[in-house]
Amino acid sequence: MQANAHQSGSGPLAGVKVLDFGQVVSAPMGAMWLAEQGADVVKVEPPAGDPLHLSGPTVNGYSALYAGVNRAKRLEVLDLSDADSRPRLEELIRWADVLIQNFRPGVAERLGLGWEDAKALNDRLIYVSVSGFGPDGPYAGQRVYDMAVQAVTGMADAQSIASGKPTLMADIVVDKVTSLTVAQAATAALFERERSGKGQHIEIAMLDAALAWHWPEGLWHETFPDAESDYPPYAKLNKPVPAKDGAVVQGAMQYKEATALAKAVGMGHLLAEERFSTLETWRENGREFWRALNAKVAETPVAELREGFIREEAIGAVINPAEAVKDDPQVKHRDLIRDIELEGVGRVRAPRHPARFSRTPAGDPKAPPPKPAATPSKPGGG
Repeated sequence: MQANAHQSGSGPLAGVKVLDFGQVVSAPMGAMWLAEQGADVVKVEPPAGDPLHLSGPTVNGYSALYAGVNRAKRLEVLDLSDADSRPRLEELIRWADVLIQNFRPGVAERLGLGWEDAKALNDRLIYVSVSGFGPDGPYAGQRVYDMAVQAVTGMADAQSIASGKPTLMADIVVDKVTSLTVAQAATAALFERERSGKGQHIEIAMLDAALAWHWPEGLWHETFPDAESDYPPYAKLNKPVPAKDGAVVQGAMQYKEATALAKAVGMGHLLAEERFSTLETWRENGREFWRALNAKVAETPVAELREGFIREEAIGAVINPAEAVKDDPQVKHRDLIRDIELEGVGRVRAPRHPARFSRTPAGDPKAPPPKPAATPSKPGGG
């Protein structure tokens, strides 16, 4: 693969060149956001490949999770521990506008790939280091997966409010919010470089990204440290409601929203009752209001509830089983899921890039790189 042969593509980042040394999710997905906005991203992997191929459902050894976080990239296999790879590594660094890595603290430096090494080769480089808990401190040396950061930031504890015991979110939310932080920070640094002409080092810890993400509602009782409040935790405010043949979510903060929701589920007459007839009385008798609505929802089919939510412009939605998401009316209307072909795998489904640019569209999803044939760890098979 020739890194200087720019990958054709569209999007606002067309012409930006990115080196992705990331593995698993947090860094590779951050690079993918850049790729889907038009950047030319080269993913550099060791001969053993990315361990993410060991996770999730696979086809011919190719992981669905890997496919989901590496779209629109090219792949180059490079053994960074082999001195013979050094010339190629330096060529790639000189080529790049952005370098993203998520080695544990100290590993990139030992490989001759640290910030100081890279800056000496390319002083315009935007260098993004991603770690679990940061480069120093008592947790710095630990290997980190998403669940560990969910535990430390209080995310797992927040789920206990609804479930009765600490529970991990069924989502690698920490990895994914870190990936968004990577893409946003790299883009901001590229913008600044247009003014200064200089590169810089960006350090991002999964801990930092997750805490910032979780804070507004997950830790809202910590926002005013000198005040006490009996306002309930966020997790108590929104819970699924069983319906006749499924489940829904529904909500209202304002009186007009409560009015719309009551009408949507066939309980509009409630608002004529004195106890619910004004904002003040509705708030005072909120428990009774929700109890009445939930009882009605329990005997109503989800298709009827969906129609009511749409008709009344109410805050409510049917909970889709995973296999039904692709067939949701709004998902289909937005044409959100596309099929692409991947060499050695076949048909792969992928979502469209979520940002729709009027002049520089991101275009349709592009396939992740095919898995290379087995490569010896040293020249000659050593």
